[in-house]
Amino acid sequence: MHIIRNHSSDQVQHRQYRKVLGDEIPEKLDDFQDMKYNKPEKWNAIKSSFRRKNNQNTAFEVLQELMQKSHINKVLSDMGIDYGEAKIKIVRDPNLIGGGFLGWTNLNGKEVQLYPDAFASREELVKTLGHERIHLEQIKLFGPARNNSEAVYYEQGPRFSESYWWDEYRRQTDYDGK
Repeated sequence: MHIIRNHSSDQVQHRQYRKVLGDEIPEKLDDFQDMKYNKPEKWNAIKSSFRRKNNQNTAFEVLQELMQKSHINKVLSDMGIDYGEAKIKIVRDPNLIGGGFLGWTNLNGKEVQLYPDAFASREELVKTLGHERIHLEQIKLFGPARNNSEAVYYEQGPRFSESYWWDEYRRQTDYDGK
């Protein structure tokens, strides 16, 4: 009954889902409707994937890198580093795009926040991940900056390291920008 009644809206939805998710979505409308109405677990997973990827494809379409933890973990692995116990939080606020905010390490050393501009390019992402990794080490070794002049001093090492991270990443991965 749902299939017949919702045929027109399902056609539109099928096209949208195929555009965003590609081959994850059945090619035929009948198969799409069968999944939607008869396979609730699979349908819920597909809806979740669509929302995530569709958000990535709309508000943040100007960014070259995926704003996904799996992508960040892959880049970190390619860089040969990890963040230990520190958690990564992706700040998905479209109002921050173009503001020049890249990343921030919590003073407790347990969280690194990545802002949209960090995903502008692979180079920016690699440099930001390396930069914040240095901050994690600084906090671990010396504790957080106690005042503004220490905070300014703490920025020198991470900033200086950014070109190193990028050069090393390209050397390790033969990254050519694609």
